[in-house]
Amino acid sequence: MIKTTDIPNLLIKTARVVFGQSENFPDEWKEIYTRHTSDRAEENDIEMKFLGLAQEKEEGSAIASDTMGERLKHQYLHRTVGNSFSITEEALEDNQYKNQFPSQIVGLKDSLATTKEVVGANLLNNAFDPDYSFADGQPLCSPTRPIDEGTYANTFTDVQMDLSEAGLERAILLIGQMKWHNGFMARLLPKKLIIPPQLQFSTVRLLKSPYRVDSSLNDINTIHHENFIPEGYRVNHFLVSPSSWFILTNAENGMKYYKRRPVQYKSYVEENTGNVVFKATERYSFGCSNARSIFGSRGT
Repeated sequence: MIKTTDIPNLLIKTARVVFGQSENFPDEWKEIYTRHTSDRAEENDIEMKFLGLAQEKEEGSAIASDTMGERLKHQYLHRTVGNSFSITEEALEDNQYKNQFPSQIVGLKDSLATTKEVVGANLLNNAFDPDYSFADGQPLCSPTRPIDEGTYANTFTDVQMDLSEAGLERAILLIGQMKWHNGFMARLLPKKLIIPPQLQFSTVRLLKSPYRVDSSLNDINTIHHENFIPEGYRVNHFLVSPSSWFILTNAENGMKYYKRRPVQYKSYVEENTGNVVFKATERYSFGCSNARSIFGSRGT
């Protein structure tokens, strides 16, 4: 509760400006997730196993037979996120800077927007933690994702690698080796890099230099020349690790955001106290249905 004792200098006209809010920045989570809407308590995506390879039929023999079926259910549970504050009747009456504090809608909007950035980045921050597993029992980025025909990897299978020419080349090869449950190659391509701020300078050199980086050889930079990362890179300021990096691929039904209810603002006066309460809430969920849509490295 905001009382007059919390804003003593705002009760007299002595301040030139009252500040403390963030500026309006682009939503960084939108660079990672495709956006969807929902009208129910949860959404479920079903991952299937389809038919395998056709078999040669010998003359006079029966044709080969195969089967299909469900394999994984990816669940999105929509959660309500909100914040509120109250201010006493006296503090509201005596405040000489009502147009600057409390800036009700701006303050609540900033609170919810920043929370959404944190929640969206958390999937990547916990990408290598086995305590945060998905429908197949693996974390978001795993070297051994189980399928009917063995496993596939969406992280390095041996030693983790820093973001470098060698690291990107190895990651691109592993992306091309991802498989479906029936063992077919998914034939995926890298699309976009998601990096923490600490890697932005080296990333620019790596993606935009026409010649090889950190090398005395006069070789071309194949990653740049062949445009292997066609959508470039995006910095996410809410990634915790300074060395982790991620590649989004062109796989469909991957990283998803479901909007169940947009932000709602409400205010009311408490009859007994005269205090004014301001609140804002929204409902949404973040998740990943197709782990082939992302490749990650925690770096070294």
